[in-house]
Amino acid sequence: MKKLLLALGLVLMFAFGGLHLLPNETTAQQLRPLNAEETRAWERRLRAYNRAKARIQLNERLDSNARQQAIEQLQIDYFDDVERTRLRQRDRQQHVPDL
Repeated sequence: MKKLLLALGLVLMFAFGGLHLLPNETTAQQLRPLNAEETRAWERRLRAYNRAKARIQLNERLDSNARQQAIEQLQIDYFDDVERTRLRQRDRQQHVPDL
């Protein structure tokens, strides 16, 4: 019986892990506060990214699809996976409508 429960527990752990319902290293890194040096580096890259993003958004030669693709590429160029997740969270927080 113990082996059956252990096997079931392992199956569930892998199933939930595959569905990203369990914390992983990336989640832990996202939750970890940045130290002062990391914060300054993040803010520098964020300012440069925002300037480049504004230039893309103002470029009248690009249609909306091309703008979106250019912005996505910009995110890849400026930020790693964890930082892009942090950027998306930041963008969602800034676009929350007042209720």
